[in-house]
This record gives sequence, structure tokens and C-alpha cells, in this order.
Amino acid sequence: MNILYISHSSLATGSESVLISTINGIEKKDIDNQYLVIPYSKTNNFSKQITKGRILKQYILPFKSIGNKTVKSICCLIYNLYSILFICSIIKKKNIGLVYVNTSANIAGAVAAWISGRKVVWHIHEQPNRNTSVIPSSFQFLYRAMFLNNRFKMVFTSRKALAGWEEELNCKIENYTIINPPTKEIVGYTKHQADIFTYGYIGTLVESKNLITLIECFEKIVRYSEKKTRLIIFGSGPLLSEIQETVKQLDISQYVEIKDFNSDVSSFYSSIDVLVQPSYNESWGMVIIEAISLQIPAIITKESGVADILTDNTECLLIDPCSKTELFEKMKLILEDQPLRESIGRNAYRKYKEMNLTNSFKNSVYKIIYDK
Repeated sequence: MNILYISHSSLATGSESVLISTINGIEKKDIDNQYLVIPYSKTNNFSKQITKGRILKQYILPFKSIGNKTVKSICCLIYNLYSILFICSIIKKKNIGLVYVNTSANIAGAVAAWISGRKVVWHIHEQPNRNTSVIPSSFQFLYRAMFLNNRFKMVFTSRKALAGWEEELNCKIENYTIINPPTKEIVGYTKHQADIFTYGYIGTLVESKNLITLIECFEKIVRYSEKKTRLIIFGSGPLLSEIQETVKQLDISQYVEIKDFNSDVSSFYSSIDVLVQPSYNESWGMVIIEAISLQIPAIITKESGVADILTDNTECLLIDPCSKTELFEKMKLILEDQPLRESIGRNAYRKYKEMNLTNSFKNSVYKIIYDK
């Protein structure tokens, strides 16, 4: 069987890294050829992460991901028409048996796969909820038609994500599976030993990550606590200037470090005592898994798929992302209670080992591709 993978991005983080794990994890003896379509970008880290010889041919095309605004998404769909037709021609010429599409934002890949009439695996990483709409309401009919098509096998990162989509699309999704994403080994990590207690955030700098609230809560920690504290924000994105301005206005520049994201995440984890991910919406939370794999305690949003598997106050500290008070109290608690901090790190690590995510992911992907 020939497989065509369609990535919504040419980066190598988050959902892209999951697709990379899928491509690299399929045994070559089980397939004929693998092909890849990625959008044009000045930076192509995606291809660099693919094991040599896995992809027979790669296509770089001009297409974009949709957002949750109607006008922008319509313009995006029109812009993607050429690439949709080109992908359809690839599917036909290369006799593709399975199209593997990642993320709900990947409208070009999903529509091309739908038109092609081939078997489709659509790996959804986003999670709509009361705080966040993933797609425009005007596009719900289109997504409902694809989600319910019997050729589409839907993959969700958690049951929370599945429930969110069923509510968003007002339908019962029958043809689905739940696959928790794999995690990667963090090489070069050493436990943080400095006398400055350090909170850390890692990820994209966008409004949905609730970073302004995190900074405001940290400012209260600085004023409240006699202990030396620091906040490291490790990432890049459109909210950067607002974050910098907020830090300046709160007069906490000396306590906050903002670092551009790079592939050396071990340096970030080696610099923090606790991970804080207060997102309004987090369909899974791969960085949370990375943290607990290193026995770093985590304060995480209740709107994360990881919240389905970690127990509050035992394996993590859960917060309502809409409650600034709750976030502050949990940040204060983790700072003051060292025994709790250490026990959460140990317990979460034990759960991580029990889940065996990498092998579980590989086996689950194999089953869904080959209908085992």
C-alpha cells in the first residue's frame, strides 16, 4: 500500500512531531511507498526529522491552515484550491491507498483526501471547548460531512477532545480511535539546583495560551514571597510584543526571561523547578508529558487532554484557566510546599512510565492504518 502524508506545517513541533513519529515508526516491510506533502515555508525543519529513505518523494506546495474566523478561512480555502487539485493528482498518479492528514486546521489535505475517494486517517490535535472555537461556525457543515464519512477514520488525542468535537459539530462521531501522542526522550537534562525558584512555560506565544494571566500571577508571587523567584518563557509567536510590554508595565523585567524557541529544550527543562501551562485550551499537552518524564511537577489547565490521565493534587496541580486566583494559589502552593512538589514529580513520573506512550502510539498507529 502507498501512503500519502499531508502536514499542515513544515515545522517540527507539537502535532508535526507526532506525524514525524508516525512516518518514522511504520516498518518499511509493511508498506510499498510513502509520499509527503508539506506547505511552502522559509524554514523546513519537518523534512530534517524524517529518517533517511522513509519518503520516496516530497512535494512542497502553497497552502495554508484555516483559523476560526469565517472570512479568513474562506480566503484560505480559495488560496488552497490549486494545492487541493495538485494533491488529488498525486493521489491518482501514485496510486495512493491511504491519505494521512494531521490537524483539523489542515483544510487543504482534508478536502483533497475527501475528493479523492480513498481511505483517510485524519489525526485531530485540536480541542474545541467553552473557551475556544477551532473552526468557524460556517464551516461546521463541511467538517461534519468529513468527520462522519465512512472512509474517514478519525483520531483524537483524548476523550476530552472527542467530546469537544461532538459538541462543536452537534453530532455523534462513530468511526474514531483515541491515540495518546508519543513523547520524545529529552537528552542532556540535569535537575535544576539553583537557589532561585523558577517557573517555566514552553510553547507558542498566542492568546489561547493564557500567558498574560500567568505573568500577572507571577508578579503577585514576586511581591508576595520572600524567596527568590524567576519565570522563563520559552517560545515564539504573535503575542511576544504584548508579553514584553506587560512585563515592562508590571516592573518585573529582572525576574522574567523570554527566550526564542529552539530544539534544545533540555536547557529549558534544566532551568526550571515547575512547569506552568495555563492554556484556555490544550488538546493534549506534549510539553506536560516531557516535564513529567523528567519528574518536573506541573501546574496544568483542566482543559488539557492530559488532565484525563493525571490526578489532581497527586500527579499534577489542575487549574481553571479562567480563574486568576486559582492559578496564583497553585503557583504559591508549589513554591512553599517542597514535599508536595517532590511527591507530585515522583507520582507523575510513575504514571508516565506506566503509560508507555511511545510503544502504545506505534502499535495504535499500525492498527489504524492496517485495520488490525
